[in-house]
Amino acid sequence: RRRDLNLPPLLGIEQDPLVAEQARVNIAAAGLEGVIEIRDGSFTEHHLPEGPGVLVCNPPYGQRIGEEEELDHLYSALGGFVREQASGWQLWLLSGNPKLTGGLRMKASRRIPVSNGGIDCRWLHYAIRYNATEKTILGIFNADREAVQAKSNRIGSISVGSTNAQGTK
Repeated sequence: RRRDLNLPPLLGIEQDPLVAEQARVNIAAAGLEGVIEIRDGSFTEHHLPEGPGVLVCNPPYGQRIGEEEELDHLYSALGGFVREQASGWQLWLLSGNPKLTGGLRMKASRRIPVSNGGIDCRWLHYAIRYNATEKTILGIFNADREAVQAKSNRIGSISVGSTNAQGTK
């Protein structure tokens, strides 16, 4: 393991066990064991470690593997997974299909054109912002509501009702 690198966790998840094992062999040959982790299976089966990190993804984009219609769900699920689990992380995604990457429902902060086996692709970089959970949003709302209520008690004219998660009373 290289001790001179100060990097966040680098994580790869691969469904094909043979491809995952080859990636581990390549990582070992590069002296990066303990720096880069490869997990087997679907990303939906895993939880990301706490704190910031880097997730690199090369999902199928309907050229050689998968049909575009079948892959819409994959990209939507990947976007949801990243938004739910990867706050503070970076995502680098290799894409050969802009329509499919739209299913992530995220905006890339950087696009790097590359050719992947003769296919026009882009490395897309997404900085995953810290997302407030519903509990945090309600906590902020309740704190604001309490502050407004306290002020209204002094003024005597404002009433702030309780609100559910949908913002209705």
